[in-house]
Amino acid sequence: MIYVSVILPQSTFGFGGYCDLENKLTTPNFFLESNPSFFTNLEDWGFSFAYGTEFSNSINANIYAISVSKTIGKHSVMGRYTPGYQKEFLFSTGEKIIFSDTTVQSLSAKFNYKELFGLGYSYKISDNFSAGFSLRYFTQQFERETVTPVIGDTTTLQIETLSENADFWKTDFGLVFNAGDYFTFRLESANLLNFGENVKNDEFADFELRRDKEAELGFHYHPSEFININLVYETSNSFQAGIDGSYKNFYAGLTAFHDNYQHPFVAGVIPSLAYKTDLFEVMLSGVKYFSDRNR
Repeated sequence: MIYVSVILPQSTFGFGGYCDLENKLTTPNFFLESNPSFFTNLEDWGFSFAYGTEFSNSINANIYAISVSKTIGKHSVMGRYTPGYQKEFLFSTGEKIIFSDTTVQSLSAKFNYKELFGLGYSYKISDNFSAGFSLRYFTQQFERETVTPVIGDTTTLQIETLSENADFWKTDFGLVFNAGDYFTFRLESANLLNFGENVKNDEFADFELRRDKEAELGFHYHPSEFININLVYETSNSFQAGIDGSYKNFYAGLTAFHDNYQHPFVAGVIPSLAYKTDLFEVMLSGVKYFSDRNR
């Protein structure tokens, strides 16, 4: 029996933290996790390449995402391929089989989750108002070893693998409103529309990716040209708060985050540094949890 603990982490969690998307940096535009409406300030073409280590392993590294975007007038479109957005879990089911020669074999279960690619579109309705949506494709693979008796002249036990795939799409929408020079407000969805396959076997139902419908409210305050204060609240009672600033071509930010099931109250921080020229920008970021993510 595998114990299941319900976890609701931040829907807006992005590798670069929660930055002000009105800022001069364009890298956060490609993170659909923290920018589900694909609001963008790109003026023409944009290309993005994200590389980093796994959260649970400081040695293994992945190409997280390769993205391309294009702005045509008031329309912006983006596509991204995300080979690094995946995680595999291997569990012991707690069941064992004893063979006739007294050898013992433990049974296992394996679950694999991937986000393969995503699409984004945004439209600038006016100088102060933008709207858009994102479309993302996920795959889920479940495998569990079971024991089946084979009856003949003698009864023997045979290990078989029960497996199932459940792939789905999810779509989210968002609105961004600039209230003058000092304030920006955002309203975005999480898991608003989901369509595709659902798990049919009850043994795997508890291990599907959670797709609870939620909303995200974002607030940005720009007290000066060089400093931005950012806050996002999710209806799952999670939130992120951050500050970012710039000096000439250099940028720095720090985001603190809390989710409803993680202790301490501030679960961790995401620092980021960036450098930008007229043609390219480079961002370095990391995630520091204040306790082990053991749930």
